[in-house]
Amino acid sequence: MESVSIGNRRIYASPDLAVLIQNKWHLVRFDMQGAPKKSADECEANAMVLWAKNRDGFPQSESSFRLHTIGWRRGFWHTETFQPTQHSVEQSYKLLEYDCKAMLEVHQYAHFNLAFLPLATTKKTCESCSFRLRCPGGVNLVIARQEQTLLELERQFASSKT
Repeated sequence: MESVSIGNRRIYASPDLAVLIQNKWHLVRFDMQGAPKKSADECEANAMVLWAKNRDGFPQSESSFRLHTIGWRRGFWHTETFQPTQHSVEQSYKLLEYDCKAMLEVHQYAHFNLAFLPLATTKKTCESCSFRLRCPGGVNLVIARQEQTLLELERQFASSKT
């Protein structure tokens, strides 16, 4: 996957396929995760426009693009098509900025103790996670959550003494 620099960030949002049809660029992403359709799908698809606008050979106008996601869900192919606007692409950029900020915060926590990283909401999430063997919640999510609560209380108690 090719990245582009936007501000001081490297963005990995290239389409899997880019085709020019009748003066409109069709940017296609294949989604093989099998996750159910979610409200953020359009916002995520708009990131492909950010990628294209920062690459040579693509137009700068959002109206010059058509976005497609093709995914395999529950035994069937599903397609979604979006027409990006200046507003939707700006929203996508804001979401990426928010995500990058959140990742930096997680990175800061991880320097101190992996036990402070946010845990999954359900055990089912852990079953498909590639980090489960290194994660404090990977073996037993309930115990990890209890340990995390105790560590947070201990940290708050220690900081209140200073």
